[in-house]
Amino acid sequence: MARLSPDENVMYAEMKKIIVLSLNKENDNFYNDISSYKKIARVTGWIYRFYEKIKTCNKKTGELSGEELKKAKLKILLKVQEDLFQGEKMQRLKSLSTFKDAGGILRIKMKFLMRKYNENFKVPIVLPFDYYVVKRLILYKHQVLGHPVIQSLMVAFRENYCG
Repeated sequence: MARLSPDENVMYAEMKKIIVLSLNKENDNFYNDISSYKKIARVTGWIYRFYEKIKTCNKKTGELSGEELKKAKLKILLKVQEDLFQGEKMQRLKSLSTFKDAGGILRIKMKFLMRKYNENFKVPIVLPFDYYVVKRLILYKHQVLGHPVIQSLMVAFRENYCG
């Protein structure tokens, strides 16, 4: 039986099309099929690793690194903000002291900038409360912290995000 050898250039071209379609999918429909924030972050991390692998012919293997997961989580938050904070909703944020950080993430300047707090606490990330991914993030944080009462969850959540 003859063994088929696929043309790698054609294979990579098709893979690039799939990745670009996945990365450019409208709204959060892509994430609606994934049940937990941890899975959303891991799937996003694998997609970006695969994208980098195709783009640069990187041969990285094994589990996702902590840095890759962190980058994936920031990309998710950036996507949420891009989807929701446009036009009229962006105008409502103008009254707040907002700015975009180096990664393009929309943040709020708080009054205690000079204090010795965590950077994410001083300039929290702006997130909508009614978005699927954000709901999954809140549920994930609730489970990781051992099902705390609402006040404890909000304090822990505000260390990184602002709803």
